[in-house]
Amino acid sequence: MITVPSNKVIYTFKNEMEAVETVKSGQVFKVMTNDCFYQQITREDQTIEVLDFDRVNPATGPIYILKMLNLAIY
Repeated sequence: MITVPSNKVIYTFKNEMEAVETVKSGQVFKVMTNDCFYQQITREDQTIEVLDFDRVNPATGPIYILKMLNLAIY
């Protein structure tokens, strides 16, 4: 099974982006995701002022699906 790792992230979407992984329609694959702060909060007493806001809300991908007919998310 293909696994798309959580370090393959983007922060904006553009048409010209290259896929980090290509899968076939119907192929099962796993996408590893991140929390909205990209693991920058590591302690309970940590304040939001120390965050790098250029790294907030990462999305894993993009993933190209060859000849996609249906998409099921589990």
